Amino acid sequence: MKKVSRVRYAANNGNTLQSVATWTLGKFLPPKKTVKLAACSYVHGILLRFVVASFQLPQLQELVEMGPQERLNVFRRFFAASRYGRLLIQQLLVRSALEQALMQDVVQMERIHNQHFKDTLETVRRHGFLEEFLIAVSEEDLSLQKIIEEYDKRMEGRM
Repeated sequence: MKKVSRVRYAANNGNTLQSVATWTLGKFLPPKKTVKLAACSYVHGILLRFVVASFQLPQLQELVEMGPQERLNVFRRFFAASRYGRLLIQQLLVRSALEQALMQDVVQMERIHNQHFKDTLETVRRHGFLEEFLIAVSEEDLSLQKIIEEYDKRMEGRM
């Protein structure tokens, strides 16, 4: 079982915030980091703010010492974490049909997710890594376009 899925498993099976927060998050964090307790909460088994807490850019010195390919991989992990966060938001949105009170949590998660993206972009720009980040942006945009095209094909076949 992947470490991320263990976190989701623990969160979805009634474990306490402390017990889930002690799981390390593998790919999304440098080794041996854990989710900060203050950065998490639960709504119907969904770990809110999970991705925001789980992906942190390395310290500036670490980024400087990395080669361009390593930094590109960091930025790719950022986008992977971002997509995962969007899926959690969508899941909560769907669940809000059953419990309308969840809608305020959806709005809050959207706000947090968007702010995290904005903060990351500002940090990358401020420290001179924008060109490398934009390469990852182009890759992510292409990947998303392919996914959208596949959905378009499926949707056209059903209409």
